Amino acid sequence: MNWTTPIGPILRGILAALPALFALLAVFAHSVRRQFLACLGFTLAAAIPAQKMLLIGLDLSGTRTLYLPGVGVAIPWGLLLGALEWRLRAATVGALLIVQILALEHNLDPWRSAPQLAKSACVALGRQITRGNGPVVIQGLPATKSGVVFLAPKRLVRVG
Repeated sequence: MNWTTPIGPILRGILAALPALFALLAVFAHSVRRQFLACLGFTLAAAIPAQKMLLIGLDLSGTRTLYLPGVGVAIPWGLLLGALEWRLRAATVGALLIVQILALEHNLDPWRSAPQLAKSACVALGRQITRGNGPVVIQGLPATKSGVVFLAPKRLVRVG
């Protein structure tokens, strides 16, 4: 979840309820308790080599290091869902799909707005250059904007 952009109250409530749902499913799926604990152990063991990189920024930078521990999260969900009666399983999968769609839409918002902001910065630079009033100095651009790579030059740039 990209925490640099405001999260709506509905999505915030749903995210707060997910751990309770996970615990409730674990109670209903008591037949897979041993495998469930093994998956949690796998998740912790897989996270140990990457422990220094697990401090993910609010903007999701660094999430690429969580692929292996992600398997240890996906398998327990599969175990818990597989141990449920089919109607409860279908309802849970549908609810989780809705949560994932809401989270995806939330995370895509910065990817939609950053290109528009970059375009306006480039247009402003073009206007400044065409005026021909001497050199133009580009400075102060951020490296990322809400987690999206932006226009930050590595050094001070003089144009003209």
